Amino acid sequence: MAGDGVRRFINIVSSIANEDYRMLLIDELDNGLHHTAHKKLWKAILQFVTKRDIQLFATTHNIDCLQSLMATLAEDIKLRPLANVYDIARTARNGFRAYKYSYNGLKESFARNLEIRE
Repeated sequence: MAGDGVRRFINIVSSIANEDYRMLLIDELDNGLHHTAHKKLWKAILQFVTKRDIQLFATTHNIDCLQSLMATLAEDIKLRPLANVYDIARTARNGFRAYKYSYNGLKESFARNLEIRE
């Protein structure tokens, strides 16, 4: 018997491995997963999307999930160009605006404790 988090992890990874997707959308990637599983999931997903040439869009508001992405990218330089994090924020002058964080931008935002989860 497996918990919901294990089933979600397996569902995401097996869907990527068994289907012929060109684009994959995952809402609230971290939903139901223990924070210790985030890094393993990111690594598996990034390896699959690289191998199968899949464009991934994943959403999260979970800082642990974003930090796990950062840790995964820090460990494997080849994965760094694959990931960008976007924050969509409402500004006083321009309404909604999207901010893009590449690996270096994400690293810097964590170092400065910037909030990127609007």
